[in-house]
Amino acid sequence: MKLSRDLFHRRQVLIAQIESQRLELGQAYRQLEKPIHYGEQALKGFGFLRRNPWIAMAAPGITSLLFSGIGLLVRRGKPAVKEEPISREKIIEALRQEEAKAKKPVRRYLGYALKAFQLYRRFRPLIPL
Repeated sequence: MKLSRDLFHRRQVLIAQIESQRLELGQAYRQLEKPIHYGEQALKGFGFLRRNPWIAMAAPGITSLLFSGIGLLVRRGKPAVKEEPISREKIIEALRQEEAKAKKPVRRYLGYALKAFQLYRRFRPLIPL
């Protein structure tokens, strides 16, 4: 009697293990199927674009219109930003700042070149030519 009860219990445990392994296998198969599914969908999308190339040409214009419309809706109640007229002094100041930025690297590299030349003149008698 005890032997049959142990066998029955063992059989129930094995059935539960097999069922859990089946579930795990099914989940693993579904996970394995996802990249294949995504690849198939991508191929379908590329095929659609290949058959309808006008969509690729219209997409930038449509997105531009969409963002312009969204911008208009967002700024609907706000007054337009008034830009101050650019004065001659501001233009001259901006040009001076750009000129100062441009001169610094030139001066730095000219300084490097001068130091290198001075080293060359100092060590020229030691270099056999």
